[in-house]
Amino acid sequence: ETELAADFAGLFLGGGRKRAYPYESVYTSPERLLMQRARDEVLALYREEGLGRRDDFRAPEDHIAMEFEFMGYLCQKALESLDADNAEGAKGFLRKQGAFVEEHLLVWVPQFCKDILKYARTDFYKAIAKITEEHLSFESEVVAELMGVI
Repeated sequence: ETELAADFAGLFLGGGRKRAYPYESVYTSPERLLMQRARDEVLALYREEGLGRRDDFRAPEDHIAMEFEFMGYLCQKALESLDADNAEGAKGFLRKQGAFVEEHLLVWVPQFCKDILKYARTDFYKAIAKITEEHLSFESEVVAELMGVI
């Protein structure tokens, strides 16, 4: 546990250059700064869905955890639409998922995963990075396939 905690702190919390920043803004802004345009864009998307940040989560809205949670929300809404026999509603949520993957997650998460692979000291975080990369590539395919079926 101590080794994983130390690796986590060094990768995601510590200072220095050997770090994987879990924020879209850092990877998409020219200055590699937090709280840039990407954060504003995802915040607007969350608000369109009536979503906000939990009080106990203090990180900026473009943190990888929030972006993946938003994808989970969109998946759930698509499923609820299908359960209600609302194919058009489901397609709308699938379109939002596809756009979010293409316009946000695929823009920065692959490099984030590469940074984890480069700087992680434990196999655990390296494996998580590989799983995340595979999941994202699969996500785009699944959304496109579901759009064709519904």
